[in-house]
Amino acid sequence: MTNIKPKTAYIEIDCFIDDFFEEWEEMEEPGEPTQEDYDKWAFATAMGFLERYRYELDNYLKLK
Repeated sequence: MTNIKPKTAYIEIDCFIDDFFEEWEEMEEPGEPTQEDYDKWAFATAMGFLERYRYELDNYLKLK
């Protein structure tokens, strides 16, 4: 029997906080942003990335 360790493949997408704050300022939302606002933005950013690069994902796949 071989000694093969299982791996997890994932796509790494950076959601830079500076980009979030820049977009937040452009939207002119009242008040300070919350963690929930950032989480929603990060999820939308990741989904947009997947949509845009869905045929080129092999360039972004990582093994862990």
